Amino acid sequence: TNTIQFNNLSEGKHIVRVHLSNSLHNPPGNPEADITFSFNVNTGNVSAPIVPTVLNCGSIITQDSVLAQDVVGCNINAIDIGADNIVLDCNGHTISSNNGYYGVYNTRFDNITVKNCIIKGFNFGVTPLGLNSAGIFFYNGSDNGLIENNTVENNTMGIYLGVNSNSNTIRNNIANNNDVNGIYLFNRTMFNLVENNIANGNLLNGIYLDLESSNNSVIMNTANNNS
Repeated sequence: TNTIQFNNLSEGKHIVRVHLSNSLHNPPGNPEADITFSFNVNTGNVSAPIVPTVLNCGSIITQDSVLAQDVVGCNINAIDIGADNIVLDCNGHTISSNNGYYGVYNTRFDNITVKNCIIKGFNFGVTPLGLNSAGIFFYNGSDNGLIENNTVENNTMGIYLGVNSNSNTIRNNIANNNDVNGIYLFNRTMFNLVENNIANGNLLNGIYLDLESSNNSVIMNTANNNS
């Protein structure tokens, strides 16, 4: 058995012609033969893996980021989103503060994913924006995002969507023991999916929709022991 390896082929159709001279493998009555093979190469859109990044308090990210370590002791915001179409994967790491503003802060950027984060201690209360501090904050038309597999605890608000932030998915998060609401949709925030979250032990509400936040789907969530 002989193996032929082709390297660094471009995309598209390729043709290989093989000349057989061993009569054992040739068609009957023909001691030699040429066989033609054709095949296509399609590399697709293959992206290099994202290398984990060390981020500090106050970092502004403009590309996909995977945390390499915890981000702790943030006095104001921990991580600000600075462009559309970004994935922030905390990779199980913690973003924490003692009395800070926002763990992950996104205002007006679309198609943002925040996942696999542990966010706690952003409990400043009412910030200079006139809004409550929060673990994860999507505001002012932040649309088509995904907030998934996060634990947001001991913040003023756990997960906060506000002012025309539409068509987001909030799924498989734990939003417990926050000072006001676990998950809060505020002020004309519509067409969002809030699914399969746990919101227990928050001092006001587990999940709360306020001020013309309509046409949202809230399904299969657990909310217990909220005041």
